[in-house]
Amino acid sequence: RAVRIEHAVVYVLNEDKKKYTIAALKERNKSHVFLPEIAADSPLLLLLSKSNLPVMYEEIKHKADAFNDQALIEAERIVSDLKGDLVFPIQIESKILAIIVLGKKESGKLYNEDDLSVFSILANQAALAIENAQFYEDMTKTHEQLFQAEKMATIGTMADGLSHQINNRFHALG
Repeated sequence: RAVRIEHAVVYVLNEDKKKYTIAALKERNKSHVFLPEIAADSPLLLLLSKSNLPVMYEEIKHKADAFNDQALIEAERIVSDLKGDLVFPIQIESKILAIIVLGKKESGKLYNEDDLSVFSILANQAALAIENAQFYEDMTKTHEQLFQAEKMATIGTMADGLSHQINNRFHALG
């Protein structure tokens, strides 16, 4: 709202699919634009992981045109398909957990250094929040698995005790 952009999309890495999928989407004009998933090995992600910096559409378009580099051209096409003006990596160490795609500013102006500074701070905070959420999710799964294993062990002990009691009764009859 403060920056007044057309849309903002958060893509989070889906480890199973090896793709970044939409986790959150906010649009100003509710146009419900179709936005594709992003392959984890796409030229855009390779560019983000190499530079550890945000990618501005105008900058990447200029570089793609100037150097005629196929990887840059493909990365520019992906950013264009995402309707993004700025793509920000959210990462811990060298692993990109998520990316934020910001649309054009409603004013028509380009993103400036102040915008990049604010979004950089937000991306760092988001990285910590995502990492904590994933850790909590993993801990919950581990806890459930331990609880299930404990239940099975208890059932096994009860079954062993019951068979022992039945064998004792048969022994007594025989």
